[in-house]
Amino acid sequence: MFVLPLYDVLILPGVNIYVKISEFEEFALQPPDFNGECVMLTAQERKPRYAYKPEDFYEIGVHGVITDISDEGFVTIRSDSRVTVSNVKVLDDGTITLNYRALMDIDDVPEGERVAFAARQAEVAFRSKQVMAEKIKEYEQEELFY
Repeated sequence: MFVLPLYDVLILPGVNIYVKISEFEEFALQPPDFNGECVMLTAQERKPRYAYKPEDFYEIGVHGVITDISDEGFVTIRSDSRVTVSNVKVLDDGTITLNYRALMDIDDVPEGERVAFAARQAEVAFRSKQVMAEKIKEYEQEELFY
C-alpha cells in the first residue's frame, strides 16, 4: 500500500487524481504499481518529505487505487472512500505506515425528504405555469396584447 502525504490539496471520493510519476515516487518513496492501493493523507502544513511526524496529518484521509500508469508519465488514482487513519508512523527512511478504516458516507438530506422536496418543487412549478396561463388569458381578453 502506498501512503501519499499531500498538502494544500482537496481530494474527494469518486474522482480521478492525476499525478506525475516523478511526483508520485517523491511522495510515496517508491514507484507506482498498477492496481496498487493508496491512502492519501493531508498534512497540516508543508514540510520536507522526511520531516513529517504522525501528528502532522489530519485523521481523515482518502483511499484510492492506481488505475493507470500512462506512457505520458502520469499515474491515475481513482479515489473511492474517505478513511479514518490511526497508528500513523513515520519511519527513519521517511516511509509512512498506518491503519485505516473506511468511513460511511452520510447523505446530507435523507432520501424521503429529497423526494418530498422535489415533489413540492414540481407542484409549485406546475401551479406557477397555470397561474401564468390564466393571467395571459385575462390580458388577452382585455386586449392588452397587441
